[in-house]
Amino acid sequence: MKAHLAELFDAALEEVIKAILVELKKGRRPQQIVEPELSFRQNGMPSISDGSPFARNGRAEYASLLEPPYNDDEARRVGKYPAAKFPALHDFIDYALSSPPDAPGLADPLPAELGHIDMRFRVERAAETYFQRCQETASTRAARELAARSTLKGMQEPVLELAMVVPIALTRFEPDRFRFGPDLFLMRMSPALQRARWSAKTYGGGAHEAVLAAATHAFVLTGRTIPNGNFFQFAQSLSRPDPVARETIDVLFAALRLASGVSTGSAQELWLGRGWSVHHPDRPEVIGIGVRRYPDWMNDFGWIRDEVPLVTRGQLLRVRQIYRSVRDISDMRLGLALRRLNAAMMRDDSADAILDATIALEILLGDDDSQAISWKLRMRAAALAGIVGDHAAMLKMRDALARVYSIRSRIVHGVRGRKQSSSSARQAAIEEAEEGARLAIESLRSVLNILVDNRRYFDPLAIDSELMLVPDQSPGGTRRT
Repeated sequence: MKAHLAELFDAALEEVIKAILVELKKGRRPQQIVEPELSFRQNGMPSISDGSPFARNGRAEYASLLEPPYNDDEARRVGKYPAAKFPALHDFIDYALSSPPDAPGLADPLPAELGHIDMRFRVERAAETYFQRCQETASTRAARELAARSTLKGMQEPVLELAMVVPIALTRFEPDRFRFGPDLFLMRMSPALQRARWSAKTYGGGAHEAVLAAATHAFVLTGRTIPNGNFFQFAQSLSRPDPVARETIDVLFAALRLASGVSTGSAQELWLGRGWSVHHPDRPEVIGIGVRRYPDWMNDFGWIRDEVPLVTRGQLLRVRQIYRSVRDISDMRLGLALRRLNAAMMRDDSADAILDATIALEILLGDDDSQAISWKLRMRAAALAGIVGDHAAMLKMRDALARVYSIRSRIVHGVRGRKQSSSSARQAAIEEAEEGARLAIESLRSVLNILVDNRRYFDPLAIDSELMLVPDQSPGGTRRT
């Protein structure tokens, strides 16, 4: 049964290709389509625009040769594909709209008129794919099968494979590709994917279009699937975020922030069809989700900044190490702390960033006794700093958190909200909050990096018993801080 749909599709495709070749032999040339225009700024970030309809810049649209003349009313009434001239195409359409058992992707067809348009378009796109690959040569069965492969899979496979693609905004990467796990990797996006994701952009996420465009690489999560069915129905379901996939991507962003300290994020999430297509066998089949998960500075013309942070291969090795360790740690507090880190590094307001970071530190280093919490955090964080540094590093951590909690106290108790006596006083308050946010995030990153490598210290009492009283290496010093 499965072969019957393929035979009908091949006959329809051959018919359309031959009709186009006839027009080409008459000396007619196809129109060019309007495609998104892709260029790169001096800082290496992409810039994408819709393209001008007055300057068609895309590939040739061979099916345009079959459009009836505008001055021939009878031809336009009959349509682009009259049954007398394209019997094989109409045989395929009739079968496809009958809910054939060998095509689960067509089990719930669209209403008749829309269904006819949908099926004609699928054959057209396969023909365009053929001409892109084979140019203007006579068709062969093998060449048509290759052009039709992804379209047939989109109609016939009971389960469709997907990948989630998350472009990483305003961040450069040293390698073009880097693998974090069997189903998770970093890749440089191809020009075809860049244009496809621009065409699939959505407007519900509140992201600035220039930020959305400014991404060279993306995280890719494979191994996702969806039951085949009515494309418009599952496209609608895929237009909503997937909590499981997003959790994985969030952990990877946290690992990237831990390893590099880069302030980054994403303005788009994409579902990418793997090996199948419905309407676009000639380009990546993508469904876009609008998101706004990046720091506010990017909206302030961040896309034209001269310096865009570079993540090195060495830092990506550390990202992979952190990601794998985090996935192996079942302690729920780590997940909560990582979410607070992600939030802190995307906050628009420094006070909010301080609160996020200190809450994360309290989750990691606090205990059931709420007495003297800021003192305990300072001592435990300083003790952890001694694992990777000297006595000076311990004192630096202690003093940084003392400063953070001093600023936090003023924020929580409303000093920041009081009317300032002068513009200089207001500026000083802003600068103090920014300093507190920087110190809080740096401290949290340091603590998390140490804990990921030393899991037994997720128990704060283990820090007290094993680290706080161990002599350090400085003359006459102890780990009592």
